[in-house]
Amino acid sequence: MEQEFTRIRKQVIDHQAPTIQILGDSVAAEAILGSVMCGPGQIRNDAITGGGPAFSYLLIARQIEAGHVPKVVIIAHSPHTFSGTRFAVLVGRFAQWSEVPDIIRHSDQTKEVAFGLLTRFSYLLSYREQLKDLTHGDARFFLAKNPERKIEFQRLAEHDRLLSQAQFQPRDLGEGVWPMYKQQFEVAPLVDLYFRRLLKLLKQHNVKTYWVTLPVTTRVARVRSAMGYEDRFLAYLDRFHAEGDLSYLQREFLVYEDRYFDDLSHLNMDGALRFSRHLADAIHGCRDLPGRFRHTSGVK
Repeated sequence: MEQEFTRIRKQVIDHQAPTIQILGDSVAAEAILGSVMCGPGQIRNDAITGGGPAFSYLLIARQIEAGHVPKVVIIAHSPHTFSGTRFAVLVGRFAQWSEVPDIIRHSDQTKEVAFGLLTRFSYLLSYREQLKDLTHGDARFFLAKNPERKIEFQRLAEHDRLLSQAQFQPRDLGEGVWPMYKQQFEVAPLVDLYFRRLLKLLKQHNVKTYWVTLPVTTRVARVRSAMGYEDRFLAYLDRFHAEGDLSYLQREFLVYEDRYFDDLSHLNMDGALRFSRHLADAIHGCRDLPGRFRHTSGVK
């Protein structure tokens, strides 16, 4: 995860902003195929594995500070990422030291912040031997690369190969749902703060901002329906829509069968293709988008 964070942080600073940039978590990273939506070269998926709205704000703030402003941002965070701040990862791994004081200042969860700081120090201590080598000029450990998340064309090529060999099989998702899907939609105060900051920053820089609600399985939809989860979730988003802070590409939950998922959250490639084609139709119908976005990927 650390190298994935480093890769994305470096990417948004070192490269020009894409026309359309996707922000979200691992579910969005797997679900949204840019080449299917808009064709190659116009869209970049910078969704962060293990991240939430606070991660997206810190990422885009650094990027804009470096002078790279996208024309369009699509935000696609899983609803459960609003309920917790993920301090252990946010403070422990993702935030820069200069950003940590602001997180601490606006948080009322002292124990969670302390745990995040301990996580950060324990991460450093776990590499004390390698850090010692670094002081003596041996940087081999820090220059070594782990396998990166597969890029989109690799995923598409692998899927095509499995289909051609009749080897693609949906996974058995088992029975029941994960505990987090039995919880009501809630928004942690610090997450709300950073989500509002994210929308405000994009608005200040004239970035057209869209929201995409990600698909769920039939069983998750059934459990959430019984508690009015979707109504609470959409009521939260609708306030920002009413204020002109975001527009919708996909507002409601789309409900897909189990065969389109790798687990209860993440779409498999069949699911990603289905959802991305749906978003392609939606984005091509948006008359307020800058320029013209044509479906040029050849994926049908």
